[in-house]
This record gives sequence, structure tokens and C-alpha cells, in this order.
Amino acid sequence: MTKIRKNILPAMILLFQLFFLYELICNYNVYVLDPSFRSFSEDYWADFSADGAVKLAAAVELFFKCIFILSFLYLIMRNPNASWKRIVLAVLAGFVLYGILMLLFRYFSYHCRLYMTLTDTEILSILLLFQTAQPGLFQKRLP
Repeated sequence: MTKIRKNILPAMILLFQLFFLYELICNYNVYVLDPSFRSFSEDYWADFSADGAVKLAAAVELFFKCIFILSFLYLIMRNPNASWKRIVLAVLAGFVLYGILMLLFRYFSYHCRLYMTLTDTEILSILLLFQTAQPGLFQKRLP
């Protein structure tokens, strides 16, 4: 049972990575926009909101985001030797990376092919991958 439990989180991260790559490579015409992008033209809004692939991508992204947030909190609370300083630094690094990507996508992308709501989940999944691959990464160093 513990072997299965150990492999669930990496399997979920791998599934999201495959979904993220599929969205980036195969669905170049699917728009997944962050609400901060207000420059989306009304001419395309009817097509955008009626597209089933957009609704499916948003639902899958919400599912993975919930799983990753709960897993991140579980891994932090389960570890009694957690270094809060390292956890806060890792979360801040994720926020900084998200902010940089948001600026790059906003100012250097072509025709609203933006994946910002997928990008924050991608950063969270990479943070979880580091935490599961190297459990000592977020622990206090014992003298």
C-alpha cells in the first residue's frame, strides 16, 4: 500500500506534464487566458466561450491545481523537520517565475496564444516534483 501511495503524486505530476505538453504542442489554437489579460478582443469571445476544448482544459487544470495544492500542504505538514525558510523561498521563487512569465507572455506573445492559468499549475507541479524527488531539499539541516 505504501508503494502505491508513494507513486501516486509522481504519476499525477507526470500526467499533468503530458497534458501541459499536449496543450502547448497540439492545441495551439486553444486560448486559456488569465483574467488579468483584458485585451482579448470581443470579436473572438463567442468562439472562445463556445469551444469545448477550452472548457475541458479549464476543468482539467482546476483538477490538477487542487490535487497539487493539497499534496503540497500534506507534504509540508507531514514533515516535522520542514524548514519554513526554504519553503517560503521556494514559493517566492515560484511567484517570481510566474510574474516574469506573465510579463513575457503579455508583451511578447502573438495573437493571444497564452497559457497563464496552466503555467502557475506547471510551476506548482515542478515544485512538488523537487519536493518528492529530493525530500531533504525542504528540511532543516541538522548539525
